[in-house]
Amino acid sequence: MAQSPPERLRINLHRHWWLCFGLLWTLSGIAGEPVATVQRLSEFRQVDVARLLTGEVLTERGPLMDFPNGISAQTCFAVNLSAAEVARRLQGWSPASHPELKVSVFHILPALCRAEDFSQLQLNSTLKPVRWLVGKTVAKSGLNLSRTEATDLASSSNVTDGWVKMLAARVTAFQQQGWDGIAPYEAAGKATSPVKQLRALLCDQAEIALEFAPVLRKSGLLAGAVDAPAVPVYYWSWFEANHHATLNLGAAYRVEEGERWQVADVEYYVSGDYYTAVTLYEIWPVTGGTLVWRVDLFAAPMLEYTKGIERLAYEVMMVHEIKQETRCMIQDLKEKQ
Repeated sequence: MAQSPPERLRINLHRHWWLCFGLLWTLSGIAGEPVATVQRLSEFRQVDVARLLTGEVLTERGPLMDFPNGISAQTCFAVNLSAAEVARRLQGWSPASHPELKVSVFHILPALCRAEDFSQLQLNSTLKPVRWLVGKTVAKSGLNLSRTEATDLASSSNVTDGWVKMLAARVTAFQQQGWDGIAPYEAAGKATSPVKQLRALLCDQAEIALEFAPVLRKSGLLAGAVDAPAVPVYYWSWFEANHHATLNLGAAYRVEEGERWQVADVEYYVSGDYYTAVTLYEIWPVTGGTLVWRVDLFAAPMLEYTKGIERLAYEVMMVHEIKQETRCMIQDLKEKQ
């Protein structure tokens, strides 16, 4: 039977992503002048650092991906701080102090996760987004869970306690086993690996993956052994996405490469609406401060079936939300010493 284009793509990605990343391993380490690098890898043809330092934020939709579940966006901004300081703050930045971003909780986790680290999670609210999550949990429907997780959560006498137990178990597995410890999502009837989704996003955007190879290698997402793997900042958060209460687990990695810094913020578990996301930051010292180039890569099931105006609408919405978040981020970078 002839394979559909999406099916052929999935098979080819499964067979060849190690080859793709092996090539990046070989070619990585090329660092260019900051503005020229941004212009070469984006659609930003005019990058005026002086204007960016006054608060201007550049945003754009990313190129159309061959990977059917993928979408991307890029951002560029500058702040009057050192590159090292910007990188440090971005690695553990919390959006929770900005109500417009609809993030109820952002909590940094210790190296040894405990159930107590999720004490801020309370799913007994009557708010519609929370009721949606509770309803889907009980119904074992529409959430990113393994079959065992879905069954355990649905049968739990307390939904909050059930989610705390499940999230803590996923964090522990990741902290102990890395990317190999991330269980696939199975509740929708087929197995979907968030790690494979992440690597497919990166393989699709090969030039960007090449640019960010230093941090991607040290995070373990890119193939090849490294002498000193980066130690991430682990976190969990509770936020509203598409009017739904959403829980995620993430790890943010930071590395210094010559005069520049790179940060990779990876959502390795998301409870629903999308599969995974990674935000990459390249951070350079420039005259007057620091230039930051941000790339967001996002994988979601509904994107596979969207085309034309509908897909454009998702891209426009993504760019709007990222620009709003970036302005909040800049505000915090300027105000919090």
